Amino acid sequence: MFAGIISGLRTARENAKISQNALSAGLPVRGRAISEWETGSAEPSLEHLMQWARELGRCLALVDRNGVLSNSPTRQRPGEEWEFFQRRQLAIPLRNRRQARHMDQTELGELVGVSRDTIQRWELVRVPPRPIAHVVWAQANGFILTLGRVDAQGRIDVPSPRVRHQATNGSNDPPARPYVRRTRQKAKTAPVTPGLPSPGREAQPPLPLDGGQPLHVIQAFVAAVGVEHGLADHDVLSRALLLGEEAGHLAKAIHQRQMHLTIDPESRVGKVDEELADMLLVMCSIANHYGVDLGEALRKRKADSEPYL
Repeated sequence: MFAGIISGLRTARENAKISQNALSAGLPVRGRAISEWETGSAEPSLEHLMQWARELGRCLALVDRNGVLSNSPTRQRPGEEWEFFQRRQLAIPLRNRRQARHMDQTELGELVGVSRDTIQRWELVRVPPRPIAHVVWAQANGFILTLGRVDAQGRIDVPSPRVRHQATNGSNDPPARPYVRRTRQKAKTAPVTPGLPSPGREAQPPLPLDGGQPLHVIQAFVAAVGVEHGLADHDVLSRALLLGEEAGHLAKAIHQRQMHLTIDPESRVGKVDEELADMLLVMCSIANHYGVDLGEALRKRKADSEPYL
């Protein structure tokens, strides 16, 4: 999703025949910023992303799973900065959807991979999330963060969805299904992977390759936590070498499990699930660097007549 927003802004600039330097001149950034953002070598702040979009007649927009615009119709307050107003327009629907699903901020934080306090600050528009974190926040609430086109009257238009849904309550949002809380019985509760739904939660789109969305969520989650794991400190070649190292760790973990060997507490090799998670983390970070949609790549590979191995 985030890669799609960046791609949309690059296409809008190219269609308008505006150079990167000319565009950056209208923004409070250094000259090479647009180039770095478009190539993925740097990530803009949420404020800069909004300003970048505004310069091209675009804005960030929330749409539901039917493609219906869900930005809050709230009005700009006197003296309110434009960027703060835009953040409120995005935060209000996300807060309302969480409350409609009877989900508390702690539970939503577990889905997004952040703390309860972070969700609270985002909803109160006290602290802006990173753009990639905003994508995950929207996804966890059943929305998609995308680009909208702003017309001369300030109205937002989003790409036409396949089917538009009009709720019976008069809003554009589909009726919210009640959120199902996790069971508190430890014996029946499976381990929870940060950023992904846990057993007992409201059913989220599964991981089959014909859906695409869940792999977007995983890639967005990896981008959001990449700094915490130190991946942001490595160039893409280093990440590729790290991926090979993690593959070696996975092979050792499988060998230990197959041979029923005791794992040395001092060893860097973890369990099979831990090594698989590490590989997925590095793999997604490489895909994000090149703007690769892993779901689409897997679908294309599946359709390829060549054997996998």
